[in-house]
Amino acid sequence: MKASLSYKWSRERIKLERLFGCDLGEHLMNSGEKVPRVIVCCCEFLEKVGLVDGIYRHSGSSSNLQRLR
Repeated sequence: MKASLSYKWSRERIKLERLFGCDLGEHLMNSGEKVPRVIVCCCEFLEKVGLVDGIYRHSGSSSNLQRLR
């Protein structure tokens, strides 16, 4: 016996809501978002963890750091 997909996971809905392998403009139009959710999540992660792990740190001499501040 083959189970049918509920509306929650219907093939049409999956097709409309997929992100990878589809046109970005079409995805944004279908989702109603201005920025793809995967990009938002990546930016939130970098803002949360990046400051601790040094992704946004300034490297260089202390005189350069003082000048930048």
